Amino acid sequence: IDASEFAVFLIALGYTYNSAIVANEVNGIGQVVLVKLRDSYHNTYVRHRDTAAGVKMDGKLGWNTDQNTRPLMIGNAKRLFREMATINKNLKIIRSTALCAELRTFVTGKNGRPEAAHGCFDDRVITWCIGLTACMYETYGKLCSDDEPPPDGLVTGEESHQSPKM
Repeated sequence: IDASEFAVFLIALGYTYNSAIVANEVNGIGQVVLVKLRDSYHNTYVRHRDTAAGVKMDGKLGWNTDQNTRPLMIGNAKRLFREMATINKNLKIIRSTALCAELRTFVTGKNGRPEAAHGCFDDRVITWCIGLTACMYETYGKLCSDDEPPPDGLVTGEESHQSPKM
């Protein structure tokens, strides 16, 4: 699909889901998508960065996957998935069979990097990780780390006692 058509699709999808935040990846062709989003959609993800004073928005739109953000988003997704699976044993956490299939072939490669097994794909996995990470930053202002429990209601499905950040 052409980048401009994809941007139109993302905008329609965002409005379909109550003006949901759109966290498009800006690497490569994603910059073209971002230009259309910036001009035509009001709820595009604004990047966050960790500082000594806490997590701050840096004003740049879209998700940039790089050597710093990739381990963060994959670690955040693993932690959330582990918590959801532990607490909600009977809950079908992921409803997409295509995503489940990709997750089964998402392995630690010979270089120690989590990636698709040889001959497989990880586009859905990376997209899922970006979405979870953007949601965590937008809603809770932080990621789900290994040394603390996830925010109230996040994995139990109950109402959160924390008010979402807007």
